[in-house]
Amino acid sequence: MRIASLSFTDRANTAYLYVYNDGFEERILRIMAFNRDYMSYSDIVSEKIPPKEFSVIKITSSDFSRFIGHFTSIKVEGEKSLDEVGIRVFPTFFPVGSYGGNQILSDKDNTMEALELGFDTLVAGVSKIEEAKKYGFRVIAYVPYKDNRLDIESFNKFEKDEGVLAWYVIDEPDIQIEKGRYSLDWLTHTVREIYRRDKMHPTYIVLCKPFI
Repeated sequence: MRIASLSFTDRANTAYLYVYNDGFEERILRIMAFNRDYMSYSDIVSEKIPPKEFSVIKITSSDFSRFIGHFTSIKVEGEKSLDEVGIRVFPTFFPVGSYGGNQILSDKDNTMEALELGFDTLVAGVSKIEEAKKYGFRVIAYVPYKDNRLDIESFNKFEKDEGVLAWYVIDEPDIQIEKGRYSLDWLTHTVREIYRRDKMHPTYIVLCKPFI
């Protein structure tokens, strides 16, 4: 048995788990999170899961919304097996948008066209966050750096800004590391430092090679 996917609603007060049974018939006994059993808070399509079948679990609790931005683990225990996944709690938001946010926001016609197309998100620098918010855009913001280190002064201005959807740490680090421009240690350190300073926003990375 394994947790195939896990997501939260737009207010993070409900979690949806898709559980796949890859073994013998299994019966769900416990659903653990925050060191508590959430079976009584859960609606389960089927507590008994036949082999090679899915079940959907809906957990409704305000506990999740109180821990937005923080890591937790959710464990599903059955009679014969269990699975546990770690996740950082965030409300679900499906962005529709584009790269080139700096250019889009620098031209009124481009901005209006983006809105007409239904865009709600732009990838842009921190200098464009306030402008983006005027039009209702959220921003996947390029992390501000100074000499390849986090620019703390610039970063701190936006760590609690609701206009920021996520921090864009680096583009295609797998290629950048291969070329020797950055190291894996640098990437790991930077992501951890961003998380230490900002629990509200996720980090965002685009990989070029899907197998990495």
